[in-house]
Amino acid sequence: MCLGKVYEGDDNKALLEDVKSLEKVGNKWVFTSIFGDTIELEGELDAIDFGNSKVVVRKPTA
Repeated sequence: MCLGKVYEGDDNKALLEDVKSLEKVGNKWVFTSIFGDTIELEGELDAIDFGNSKVVVRKPTA
């Protein structure tokens, strides 16, 4: 099983690992790990790299 890691912008530190799902709720993305941990990020999906299990969210611009 290949689970994702969530990053925000150019930050190289994963905000959440072992991500099993993502859902758009209003203007936020809700990511859920296999352990039930969740984070909500506002912004646009910038990249999804299945090969490296990486999801990048671009911070919203003012």
